[in-house]
Amino acid sequence: QDPADFVLKDFSSVEKKDLDYHVDRTADAVEDLIRRGLVDTQNIYHAG
Repeated sequence: QDPADFVLKDFSSVEKKDLDYHVDRTADAVEDLIRRGLVDTQNIYHAG
C-alpha cells in the first residue's frame, strides 16, 4: 500500500468515534508539557 493512501484516507467509523477523545488528550498533553516539562509529562502519559 502506498503510504500516501494510508495517511490521506478518511477516518474509519471507529476512528471517528474516538477522535474527540484523542484530540482532547493531545491538547491536555501539550498543556502539561508547557506547564510541567518533558520528563513529568512523559511519566504521566506513558504510565498508561
